[in-house]
Amino acid sequence: MYDNPSCSGIEEFRQDLLRVKYIKRLVNRYVRSGDVSPRLLLNHIIGVYNVFQVQAVSRLLFFRTDPHTWRAMKTVLEYLNLMPEEILPIDGCSILNKDISRDEVLWTKLVNTVEGHD
Repeated sequence: MYDNPSCSGIEEFRQDLLRVKYIKRLVNRYVRSGDVSPRLLLNHIIGVYNVFQVQAVSRLLFFRTDPHTWRAMKTVLEYLNLMPEEILPIDGCSILNKDISRDEVLWTKLVNTVEGHD
């Protein structure tokens, strides 16, 4: 599930995997306070999707975060066109895209950042 041709060892793999932790922190901060750096969040998510298979990263992100943060996570992944219809089950529990609503405030922040309105 990991494909980083330039990876020089286990430490670089760990650094790539730590991005999931950073993403979790950024999303938690946004959900708690509304404070988010859209560019930083997008950069970490793009970085992790560049070295891990899409379905594996999606599973990691959703199963390592609390359900109350899933709206924000879905919003960013939809913005990047990376949100799958179904997150494959772990311990028999699937997560369906259609069951999670989009966070319109975060969506607007993402759009405004990319269009240069931040």
